[in-house]
Amino acid sequence: MFHSRRGSESARVSAALAKFVGETVVKIATVTTVELEFATPELTGFAESNWVIMIGGERTTPVGTREAVDFSPQQNSILMLNAIYKLPHLVFISNPVNYINDLNNGTSAKAPAGFVQTSMAKAVKSII
Repeated sequence: MFHSRRGSESARVSAALAKFVGETVVKIATVTTVELEFATPELTGFAESNWVIMIGGERTTPVGTREAVDFSPQQNSILMLNAIYKLPHLVFISNPVNYINDLNNGTSAKAPAGFVQTSMAKAVKSII
């Protein structure tokens, strides 16, 4: 009898831990995406709108165009993550716009070099 109680307690603790970690992953990914959108230099909104969350791999093609900016995939990716994310799947926040690295290297007066890393650190710090 004692052994089975230990097993059920262990299962309960493991399930609670997995739930907590999964919820934390979702919070960090959501806040990071919002921080990245806010910190990305805005000219047309194209680079801002292309911070999209994916489960299992990076996004490799941009959303919309510079002339037709579309934030709905970004917003939908946040909703999707909140609705279906489960451990142990990897979460990726990527931006396939061909000049995002240049922006992060400081080519725009609207954002300092390293704004991506700064945004990520700020998001994590706000959660943990």
